[in-house]
Parts: sequence; structure tokens; C-alpha cells
Amino acid sequence: SRFTTFIQSSGYEVVGDYENGPLTITEYNQLIRYDSELWKLTAATDIPFTTSGITDETWTATDSAHFVSVGDAALRQNLGSSEEGMGASLSALRQGGSVQNGLVCIYVDGFGADPSGETDSTSAVISALKAATGLLNSCFVQGHGVYAEVVFGNGVYMTGNVPFYSCVKFAGQGKQATRIKPKPGASFCFDTIGTSDYYSDGIAARLMFSGIRNMTIGPKEYQESDISKESGVGGIRVRYASYFTLDDVFINQMDGSGVFLQQCWDSDFTNLQIMECGNLNDDTQAGLYIGRGSTISSDGSNALRFRGLHIENCPRLMTVDRSSRHIFFDSPKLECVEYANSSIIRGVNDVTFNSPELTWAFPDTAMFSAVEVTGSEAATANKGVVFNSPKLYSPSASYGKYFEYASSKGRLVINSPVCNYVKNLITGRNLQINGGTAQNCGPDFIRLVSDADVTRMTMTDT
Repeated sequence: SRFTTFIQSSGYEVVGDYENGPLTITEYNQLIRYDSELWKLTAATDIPFTTSGITDETWTATDSAHFVSVGDAALRQNLGSSEEGMGASLSALRQGGSVQNGLVCIYVDGFGADPSGETDSTSAVISALKAATGLLNSCFVQGHGVYAEVVFGNGVYMTGNVPFYSCVKFAGQGKQATRIKPKPGASFCFDTIGTSDYYSDGIAARLMFSGIRNMTIGPKEYQESDISKESGVGGIRVRYASYFTLDDVFINQMDGSGVFLQQCWDSDFTNLQIMECGNLNDDTQAGLYIGRGSTISSDGSNALRFRGLHIENCPRLMTVDRSSRHIFFDSPKLECVEYANSSIIRGVNDVTFNSPELTWAFPDTAMFSAVEVTGSEAATANKGVVFNSPKLYSPSASYGKYFEYASSKGRLVINSPVCNYVKNLITGRNLQINGGTAQNCGPDFIRLVSDADVTRMTMTDT
């Protein structure tokens, strides 16, 4: 029926059956019928053209050279159609299903996204998302079974509050190849919609198996000057989520948080760079924020692994907030020589930094403040913060202060620190320092208040 509709709508005229010839064709839209197919003259054949007039069902060699099957034209049209059941749906796979079933990448440029960054691409990206999944919000739906990537091309794309969808990930062409430009008035470039706090709502409405890879998020290219931040706009917000992944993403010059994680569980972050992001409106607006749900009694973020994290020159580098637990940073680089505002570690259970490189240029403000939580939340005091083999390097012109700590619940443990030009490694109580070296440090290198052990540290010119 689709083929008949195609013939009729194309304005073709059937002049007869080939074996009943001779037939004379005077127009290129005239067809003859042969072997249960319709045929038209090739464009190279002059009209009028008359067939040989044979009476059996065998093409003559001369006639066959002048005709092409109209079925091929119909097939080409159907293969190029985006209608349901057309296009890639017409090509079967040997293992079952069609090519359409095997496609997992949806390209935003095909939905009208503007890779110049001059116009808003948010609606185009959302259209691509809707083509990839039938979900209505970020919440995982058991049995939905759609897993796909929404792909940005080479270029700059302006977006605001683009939602994450469960089982759908965003991909770019590389940190310098794809850049997401913040849309004025948005909260975040990428956000989460419809998820909720399990502990307050009693339902499992979570974002699952989503993520971002291979792109830059920010208003300007790396080291580009004279570009202002969009007021209040952050990079990525992930709320009430599990199994989120982030790989090879660079977030630069955002006025809001670079990455904001609220009750995010069991997720992995690899080669994440955050530079000059955040503000001082409150301590959640850090370059990286890790925190809990919407109520005091809810769980925080947990089982997060950061590999190769790099945060530099943000108004506040990071905040790891109440009830968060089992957070691991492997080989992070944390550096600030522009803003004298401490990173906050508050009310956590087991936060571990392995081989961090720490650079801090302020002698009177600690790089990390992990002091006692008071009042109604005193029970959530820090219960275990560990720095393994930290490398602490301050500019020689301005020795830095690195840690202030106090907790009645658990110790701050620093194993084998390597310190150069450090004014004050630690001030506080309930501390343990094991081994390490210090050169050209002081004058108040270690200030112990109570409940502290320092063993086998070697100090030179300190």
C-alpha cells in the first residue's frame, strides 16, 4: 500500500505490460510493468522510446539497458524517511531486530542545535533526548530498557537546565572540541528533574546509569579573556542519583558550583577539572560540592570515587558536607593562590585523599577546615578523615596554612606528608601524623591542642 501511494503521489502513469508491446513512452513519468515490477526510462534515454514488441517475458538486451526499476526509487525514499517504520527500521540485523534497534547514538545537530553558540540549543538537545528515551523525567523506570548516548558535535552549544535521563549519557568530541556555554538565567547547564529524597519521600525516585564525557562546560575557551560569567549559573547538578559517571570533563569560569552532588551514591568521576567556579553566597557554592538530601535525617552522598580530580583557583575549592561517607580522592590536584577561603569537610564518615598535591598561598587561613559540628547536629561530627602521602607545596613568597581540625568522634590522620614552604601543617585536636618530611617550614609548623600523636617525622630547616 505504501508503494501504491508512492506511485500515485509521484504522478506516474502506467502505459501497459512489457510483453504486450510494442509500447511507446513519450514522457519520463510513464511506466511499464514487467516481472511484477514497474519500470521507467533512464534519464539518458531519449523520448519517445518504443519497446521491441516481443511477446514472451524476457527482456531484450536492448530494452533492458533503457529501464530502471521504480521500486529502487521508492526504496530510496523510504530509506531516507524519518516516519515510523521507515529509514533504518527497514534494514534487518542477522541477530534479530533492525538497524534502528541497534542505533545507540542520537546527534543533537540533527535536531537543530546551533554549534556556533550564538543561539539557545536547549530545546534541540531536549528533542534529541526525547528521541532517545520515552521517559518523562530523570527517574529510573524498571524494565524501560532504553540505553543511548546523546552526542554533541564539534562546536559551542548554549544550554540551560538540560535534564539528565536515566540510562542516557551525554557525549562530546573532546574537552577542546565540544564546549557547553551556559544559558543566561539557568540554574545549571545540566540538571536533574523529578528525583526525590528516598528518606523523606519513601519512594525510590532516582536518576540511574547516566553521565557525561568528553566536553568542556563554561562561557569561554581555556585562557580566553574578556568573557564574563553568567550570574548564578552552575555546571552540573546531580540530585538523588546512583551509578553516575563523569569522564574527561573540564568545567571553567562558572559563577555557580562546577559540580553539585546531592545524595549521589555509588558513582565514578575520572579526569574532572574544575577551575574558577563557584561563589561565596554560601559554602555549598564551591567548585565541587558533595552533600546530603533535603532533610536533616537523610543520608548524604556515599561511595564516590574521584580519579585524577583537579580543582584550581575557585573561591572555595570544595565542600564535603554532613552525612557523606566513603568518599575517595585518588591523586587529586587542589590548588589556590587567589582566594583565601577554606574548603569545608563537615560531619563526614570516612573521606580519604590518596597522594593529593596541595598548593595553598595563605598563612592565616587553613586550606581545609574540618571543625566540630555543634548544636542539633553534633552527632554528625567527622568520624574519619585521612590524607595519605600528601604533597604540600606553598609559594616560597607566601607560606600556607593547611589543616584545622577538631572532632570528638574521630581523628584526622595524615600519613607520610611531604611539606615544603608550609607555615602551619595542622592546628587542632584529635590528630595523628605518621612519618613524613618537612623542609623550610614554620614557624608554627604543628600546633597541637590535645589528643594528638606525631611519630617519626623528619624536619629540616623547620
